[in-house]
Amino acid sequence: MVENGFLIVSEEYMSWVDAEEEERVIRNTMEGEPRIFKARAEVQALKARRLERQVRGLKSRLAEERRKARSLEETNRTLANRLEEIQVSMERIQVSRSWRLLNRLARVRDRIFFRKGTSGG
Repeated sequence: MVENGFLIVSEEYMSWVDAEEEERVIRNTMEGEPRIFKARAEVQALKARRLERQVRGLKSRLAEERRKARSLEETNRTLANRLEEIQVSMERIQVSRSWRLLNRLARVRDRIFFRKGTSGG
């Protein structure tokens, strides 16, 4: 169930299970010399399955990281386009007659309030 992705367990647990399985195989086959070769082959098969599981997990993580990177790149492009639109809008506003008028009014207001503050003192 773990190998086909139906059951998810921690890597530490799977390492423990594999180590226990290796010990069991070696204990059960120590009775005869020909069985030792079979035990070693089984241990190697267990290690190979563990490594295959790790490779699948790493491939899955890599695919997820690539998806995240593509999403972030798309977000960056969208934000860069939006920033450019805002900058163009600001430039248009700053060269408009209304903006210049507002700036003049602000300077007049500042001069009036500055004079009132210093002359009344």
